[in-house]
Amino acid sequence: MHISVSKEFSMRWIPLIAVFCVALSWGWSFSYVKGVLDVIPPLVFVGWSFLLSGLFFFVVAVFRGEPLLFRWREGLVLGFFLFLLEGLQKIGLSGTSAGNTAFISEIGILVIPIMEWLFFKKFLRRAHVFALILAFFGLYELTGGIHHLTSGDLFVLACAFACAAYIMITDRYEKESASNIITLCAQQFLFVAAISFSCASVLDVPIVIHDTHAITQLVFLTIITMLFPYFLVQWAQRYVNDMRAAFTYSLEPVFGGAFAWTIGGEQATPWMLVGAVCMFSAMIIVQYQNVHGRRRTDPSDIVAGVAHRSITRAS
Repeated sequence: MHISVSKEFSMRWIPLIAVFCVALSWGWSFSYVKGVLDVIPPLVFVGWSFLLSGLFFFVVAVFRGEPLLFRWREGLVLGFFLFLLEGLQKIGLSGTSAGNTAFISEIGILVIPIMEWLFFKKFLRRAHVFALILAFFGLYELTGGIHHLTSGDLFVLACAFACAAYIMITDRYEKESASNIITLCAQQFLFVAAISFSCASVLDVPIVIHDTHAITQLVFLTIITMLFPYFLVQWAQRYVNDMRAAFTYSLEPVFGGAFAWTIGGEQATPWMLVGAVCMFSAMIIVQYQNVHGRRRTDPSDIVAGVAHRSITRAS
Protein backbone atom coordinates (compact mmCIF):
# COMPACT_ATOMS: atom_id res chain seq x y z
CA MET A 1 0.00 0.00 0.00
CA HIS A 2 2.80 2.40 0.95
CA ILE A 3 4.66 1.57 -2.26
CA SER A 4 1.52 2.16 -4.33
CA VAL A 5 0.87 5.54 -2.70
CA SER A 6 4.51 6.59 -3.16
CA LYS A 7 4.43 5.61 -6.83
CA GLU A 8 1.17 7.50 -7.38
CA PHE A 9 2.63 10.56 -5.68
CA SER A 10 5.78 10.35 -7.79
CA MET A 11 3.89 10.05 -11.08
CA ARG A 12 1.61 12.95 -10.14
CA TRP A 13 3.99 15.48 -8.66
CA ILE A 14 7.50 14.79 -9.94
CA PRO A 15 6.56 15.55 -13.60
CA LEU A 16 4.81 18.73 -12.47
CA ILE A 17 7.89 19.73 -10.47
CA ALA A 18 9.95 19.08 -13.61
CA VAL A 19 7.72 21.44 -15.63
CA PHE A 20 7.97 23.97 -12.81
CA CYS A 21 11.78 23.78 -12.93
CA VAL A 22 11.74 24.33 -16.70
CA ALA A 23 9.59 27.45 -16.30
CA LEU A 24 11.87 28.59 -13.48
CA SER A 25 15.01 28.14 -15.59
CA TRP A 26 13.47 30.00 -18.52
CA GLY A 27 12.40 32.85 -16.23
CA TRP A 28 15.81 33.06 -14.61
CA SER A 29 17.54 33.08 -17.99
CA PHE A 30 16.28 36.58 -18.88
CA SER A 31 18.54 38.26 -16.34
CA TYR A 32 21.44 35.91 -17.01
CA VAL A 33 21.27 36.33 -20.79
CA LYS A 34 21.06 40.11 -20.47
CA GLY A 35 24.41 40.06 -18.68
CA VAL A 36 25.95 37.83 -21.36
CA LEU A 37 24.71 40.18 -24.09
CA ASP A 38 26.97 42.87 -22.66
CA VAL A 39 29.87 40.77 -23.95
CA ILE A 40 28.39 38.84 -26.89
CA PRO A 41 26.38 40.77 -29.53
CA PRO A 42 22.74 39.59 -29.76
CA LEU A 43 22.93 38.11 -33.28
CA VAL A 44 26.19 36.34 -32.49
CA PHE A 45 24.68 34.94 -29.29
CA VAL A 46 21.67 33.62 -31.22
CA GLY A 47 23.90 32.21 -33.95
CA TRP A 48 26.22 30.21 -31.70
CA SER A 49 23.45 29.08 -29.35
CA PHE A 50 21.36 27.67 -32.19
CA LEU A 51 24.39 26.25 -33.98
CA LEU A 52 25.30 24.21 -30.91
CA SER A 53 21.69 23.07 -30.44
CA GLY A 54 21.23 22.36 -34.14
CA LEU A 55 24.37 20.24 -34.30
CA PHE A 56 23.21 18.31 -31.25
CA PHE A 57 19.85 17.47 -32.81
CA PHE A 58 21.56 16.76 -36.14
CA VAL A 59 23.79 14.16 -34.48
CA VAL A 60 20.77 12.65 -32.68
CA ALA A 61 18.86 12.48 -35.97
CA VAL A 62 21.79 10.77 -37.74
CA PHE A 63 22.27 8.34 -34.85
CA ARG A 64 18.58 7.41 -34.93
CA GLY A 65 18.53 7.15 -38.71
CA GLU A 66 16.00 9.95 -39.14
CA PRO A 67 15.44 11.44 -42.63
CA LEU A 68 17.42 14.69 -42.50
CA LEU A 69 15.60 16.31 -45.43
CA PHE A 70 12.11 15.34 -44.30
CA ARG A 71 9.82 18.37 -44.99
CA TRP A 72 12.92 20.56 -45.21
CA ARG A 73 11.05 23.48 -46.82
CA GLU A 74 8.86 23.75 -43.77
CA GLY A 75 11.93 23.58 -41.59
CA LEU A 76 13.38 26.58 -43.43
CA VAL A 77 10.15 28.58 -43.21
CA LEU A 78 9.81 27.89 -39.50
CA GLY A 79 13.51 28.62 -39.04
CA PHE A 80 13.07 32.04 -40.62
CA PHE A 81 10.27 33.00 -38.24
CA LEU A 82 12.18 31.49 -35.36
CA PHE A 83 15.12 33.72 -36.29
CA LEU A 84 12.82 36.77 -36.25
CA LEU A 85 11.51 35.72 -32.86
CA GLU A 86 14.88 35.07 -31.24
CA GLY A 87 16.81 37.80 -33.01
CA LEU A 88 14.31 40.53 -32.19
CA GLN A 89 14.04 39.38 -28.61
CA LYS A 90 17.78 39.30 -27.97
CA ILE A 91 18.25 42.71 -29.61
CA GLY A 92 15.39 44.02 -27.48
CA LEU A 93 16.73 42.44 -24.31
CA SER A 94 20.05 44.21 -24.82
CA GLY A 95 18.18 47.55 -24.91
CA THR A 96 15.56 47.15 -22.18
CA SER A 97 15.18 45.48 -18.80
CA ALA A 98 14.99 41.74 -18.25
CA GLY A 99 11.70 42.21 -16.38
CA ASN A 100 10.07 44.04 -19.27
CA THR A 101 11.33 41.44 -21.73
CA ALA A 102 9.91 38.58 -19.68
CA PHE A 103 6.39 39.99 -19.72
CA ILE A 104 6.26 41.67 -23.15
CA SER A 105 7.44 38.46 -24.85
CA GLU A 106 4.30 36.68 -23.68
CA ILE A 107 1.98 39.03 -25.58
CA GLY A 108 2.53 36.80 -28.60
CA ILE A 109 0.40 34.06 -27.03
CA LEU A 110 -2.35 36.60 -26.33
CA VAL A 111 -2.62 37.93 -29.88
CA ILE A 112 -2.91 34.49 -31.51
CA PRO A 113 -6.71 34.28 -31.12
CA ILE A 114 -7.05 37.78 -32.63
CA MET A 115 -4.77 36.92 -35.58
CA GLU A 116 -6.58 33.63 -36.18
CA TRP A 117 -9.86 35.53 -36.24
CA LEU A 118 -8.50 38.10 -38.69
CA PHE A 119 -6.71 35.72 -41.07
CA PHE A 120 -8.53 32.41 -40.71
CA LYS A 121 -12.00 33.53 -39.53
CA LYS A 122 -11.79 31.39 -36.42
CA PHE A 123 -14.24 31.98 -33.61
CA LEU A 124 -13.10 34.72 -31.24
CA ARG A 125 -14.14 34.51 -27.61
CA ARG A 126 -14.91 37.64 -25.66
CA ALA A 127 -12.52 36.41 -22.99
CA HIS A 128 -9.66 36.59 -25.51
CA VAL A 129 -10.49 40.20 -26.36
CA PHE A 130 -10.72 41.09 -22.67
CA ALA A 131 -7.39 39.36 -21.99
CA LEU A 132 -5.66 41.31 -24.77
CA ILE A 133 -7.05 44.64 -23.50
CA LEU A 134 -5.96 43.73 -19.99
CA ALA A 135 -2.49 42.80 -21.26
CA PHE A 136 -1.97 46.08 -23.11
CA PHE A 137 -3.14 48.00 -20.04
CA GLY A 138 -0.54 46.02 -18.11
CA LEU A 139 2.05 46.83 -20.77
CA TYR A 140 1.24 50.53 -20.40
CA GLU A 141 1.80 50.39 -16.65
CA LEU A 142 4.86 48.16 -16.93
CA THR A 143 6.70 50.45 -19.35
CA GLY A 144 5.34 53.78 -18.09
CA GLY A 145 3.31 54.54 -21.21
CA ILE A 146 4.04 55.13 -24.89
CA HIS A 147 6.38 58.05 -24.22
CA HIS A 148 8.57 55.85 -22.03
CA LEU A 149 8.80 52.89 -24.40
CA THR A 150 12.42 52.22 -25.30
CA SER A 151 13.65 50.86 -28.60
CA GLY A 152 14.36 47.63 -26.73
CA ASP A 153 10.70 47.39 -25.65
CA LEU A 154 9.59 47.84 -29.26
CA PHE A 155 11.95 45.12 -30.48
CA VAL A 156 10.58 42.72 -27.86
CA LEU A 157 7.02 43.66 -28.82
CA ALA A 158 7.86 42.88 -32.45
CA CYS A 159 9.31 39.59 -31.21
CA ALA A 160 5.96 38.78 -29.57
CA PHE A 161 4.14 39.15 -32.90
CA ALA A 162 6.80 37.02 -34.60
CA CYS A 163 6.18 34.44 -31.90
CA ALA A 164 2.44 34.45 -32.69
CA ALA A 165 3.15 34.04 -36.41
CA TYR A 166 5.56 31.18 -35.70
CA ILE A 167 3.02 29.32 -33.58
CA MET A 168 0.27 29.76 -36.17
CA ILE A 169 2.47 28.52 -39.00
CA THR A 170 3.64 25.57 -36.91
CA ASP A 171 0.04 24.70 -36.17
CA ARG A 172 -0.95 24.69 -39.85
CA TYR A 173 2.04 22.55 -40.82
CA GLU A 174 1.33 20.05 -38.06
CA LYS A 175 -2.26 19.62 -39.25
CA GLU A 176 -1.17 18.86 -42.82
CA SER A 177 0.89 15.73 -42.23
CA ALA A 178 3.12 13.92 -39.80
CA SER A 179 6.30 15.56 -38.58
CA ASN A 180 9.62 14.49 -37.13
CA ILE A 181 10.42 16.71 -34.17
CA ILE A 182 14.13 15.79 -34.01
CA THR A 183 14.69 16.52 -37.69
CA LEU A 184 12.59 19.68 -37.49
CA CYS A 185 14.65 20.95 -34.55
CA ALA A 186 17.90 20.33 -36.44
CA GLN A 187 16.65 22.04 -39.60
CA GLN A 188 15.24 25.09 -37.82
CA PHE A 189 18.11 25.60 -35.44
CA LEU A 190 20.83 25.30 -38.08
CA PHE A 191 18.95 27.68 -40.39
CA VAL A 192 18.57 30.19 -37.55
CA ALA A 193 22.33 29.99 -36.97
CA ALA A 194 23.03 30.53 -40.69
CA ILE A 195 20.78 33.61 -40.90
CA SER A 196 22.15 35.04 -37.64
CA PHE A 197 25.78 34.76 -38.75
CA SER A 198 24.91 36.14 -42.19
CA CYS A 199 23.20 39.19 -40.70
CA ALA A 200 26.08 39.70 -38.28
CA SER A 201 28.56 39.62 -41.15
CA VAL A 202 26.54 42.14 -43.17
CA LEU A 203 26.48 44.44 -40.14
CA ASP A 204 30.26 43.96 -39.62
CA VAL A 205 29.71 42.33 -36.23
CA PRO A 206 32.56 39.95 -35.31
CA ILE A 207 31.33 36.38 -35.15
CA VAL A 208 34.26 34.88 -33.27
CA ILE A 209 34.01 35.06 -29.47
CA HIS A 210 37.37 35.56 -27.76
CA ASP A 211 36.15 35.80 -24.16
CA THR A 212 36.53 32.32 -22.63
CA HIS A 213 34.16 33.09 -19.77
CA ALA A 214 31.50 34.31 -22.22
CA ILE A 215 31.85 31.10 -24.25
CA THR A 216 31.36 29.06 -21.07
CA GLN A 217 28.24 31.06 -20.22
CA LEU A 218 26.83 30.60 -23.73
CA VAL A 219 27.35 26.82 -23.65
CA PHE A 220 25.87 26.66 -20.15
CA LEU A 221 22.77 28.61 -21.22
CA THR A 222 22.34 26.45 -24.32
CA ILE A 223 22.33 23.29 -22.21
CA ILE A 224 20.17 24.64 -19.37
CA THR A 225 17.57 26.53 -21.39
CA MET A 226 17.40 24.52 -24.64
CA LEU A 227 18.70 20.98 -24.53
CA PHE A 228 17.95 19.90 -20.97
CA PRO A 229 14.36 21.29 -20.99
CA TYR A 230 13.64 19.52 -24.28
CA PHE A 231 14.16 16.06 -22.83
CA LEU A 232 12.67 16.95 -19.45
CA VAL A 233 9.50 18.29 -21.05
CA GLN A 234 9.26 15.34 -23.47
CA TRP A 235 9.07 13.07 -20.42
CA ALA A 236 6.92 15.25 -18.15
CA GLN A 237 4.22 16.09 -20.70
CA ARG A 238 3.03 12.48 -20.63
CA TYR A 239 1.98 12.80 -16.99
CA VAL A 240 0.96 16.44 -16.51
CA ASN A 241 -2.58 17.43 -17.52
CA ASP A 242 -3.16 20.41 -19.77
CA MET A 243 -4.47 22.84 -17.17
CA ARG A 244 -1.60 22.29 -14.76
CA ALA A 245 0.96 22.49 -17.56
CA ALA A 246 -0.60 25.69 -18.93
CA PHE A 247 -0.64 27.38 -15.54
CA THR A 248 2.90 26.28 -14.67
CA TYR A 249 4.34 27.53 -17.97
CA SER A 250 2.52 30.83 -17.41
CA LEU A 251 4.72 31.36 -14.36
CA GLU A 252 7.76 31.90 -16.59
CA PRO A 253 7.40 35.72 -16.87
CA VAL A 254 6.64 35.87 -13.15
CA PHE A 255 9.94 34.15 -12.45
CA GLY A 256 11.61 36.40 -15.01
CA GLY A 257 10.32 39.54 -13.31
CA ALA A 258 11.08 38.21 -9.84
CA PHE A 259 14.72 37.46 -10.68
CA ALA A 260 15.14 40.75 -12.54
CA TRP A 261 13.68 42.85 -9.72
CA THR A 262 15.60 41.10 -6.96
CA ILE A 263 18.88 39.43 -7.90
CA GLY A 264 19.11 41.43 -11.12
CA GLY A 265 18.82 44.70 -9.24
CA GLU A 266 16.29 46.23 -11.65
CA GLN A 267 13.85 48.84 -10.42
CA ALA A 268 10.23 47.87 -9.86
CA THR A 269 7.69 50.54 -9.00
CA PRO A 270 4.23 49.72 -7.58
CA TRP A 271 2.62 50.55 -10.94
CA MET A 272 5.05 48.26 -12.74
CA LEU A 273 3.95 45.46 -10.43
CA VAL A 274 0.31 46.28 -11.20
CA GLY A 275 1.12 46.02 -14.90
CA ALA A 276 2.87 42.70 -14.39
CA VAL A 277 -0.13 41.31 -12.49
CA CYS A 278 -2.48 42.43 -15.27
CA MET A 279 -0.35 40.78 -17.96
CA PHE A 280 -0.04 37.56 -15.96
CA SER A 281 -3.80 37.52 -15.38
CA ALA A 282 -4.37 37.95 -19.11
CA MET A 283 -2.14 34.95 -19.83
CA ILE A 284 -4.03 32.81 -17.34
CA ILE A 285 -7.33 33.75 -18.98
CA VAL A 286 -6.06 32.79 -22.45
CA GLN A 287 -4.47 29.57 -21.24
CA TYR A 288 -7.68 28.59 -19.49
CA GLN A 289 -9.73 29.30 -22.61
CA ASN A 290 -7.25 27.40 -24.78
CA VAL A 291 -7.39 24.27 -22.64
CA HIS A 292 -11.17 24.28 -22.27
CA GLY A 293 -11.56 25.16 -25.94
CA ARG A 294 -9.80 21.91 -26.92
CA ARG A 295 -6.49 23.62 -27.51
CA ARG A 296 -3.73 22.03 -25.53
CA THR A 297 -0.31 23.12 -24.50
CA ASP A 298 2.25 21.12 -26.44
CA PRO A 299 5.57 21.38 -24.58
CA SER A 300 7.51 19.58 -27.29
CA ASP A 301 6.98 22.56 -29.57
CA ILE A 302 8.03 24.95 -26.84
CA VAL A 303 11.66 23.96 -27.03
CA ALA A 304 11.55 23.36 -30.75
CA GLY A 305 10.20 26.83 -31.27
CA VAL A 306 12.12 28.92 -28.85
CA ALA A 307 15.06 28.46 -26.60
CA HIS A 308 13.41 29.53 -23.36
CA ARG A 309 9.82 30.54 -24.07
CA SER A 310 6.72 28.62 -23.13
CA ILE A 311 4.74 28.52 -26.37
CA THR A 312 1.29 27.08 -26.77
CA ARG A 313 -0.22 25.98 -30.03
CA ALA A 314 -3.34 24.26 -31.22
CA SER A 315 -3.22 20.57 -31.94
